[in-house]
Amino acid sequence: MAAMKNDINGPLLLTIGAISAILIIVATIAVDGWYKSVEADVIEQKYAESPNQWLDTLRQQQRDNLTDEHQINRNHYRLSIDDAMKVVAQRQWKISE
Repeated sequence: MAAMKNDINGPLLLTIGAISAILIIVATIAVDGWYKSVEADVIEQKYAESPNQWLDTLRQQQRDNLTDEHQINRNHYRLSIDDAMKVVAQRQWKISE
């Protein structure tokens, strides 16, 4: 009987290992992205079914504060940016008189 010599093809083994590692990483990233997408859809659906009244009220108050033009105290007024730019332009770019 002749002795059998078993050689391991090192470069082929390393190539297969590297490709397998890359495929596992890509699959992991894809599954994570898919999961986060589905999770965002579920959260959006749940919010549409029962909105957060506190947050909606808070956001509405903030919008009202941005659009209301009223005096905060004796020397300070709340204006929108467009109106403030008009006032500054009317005063010839002087902020205070």
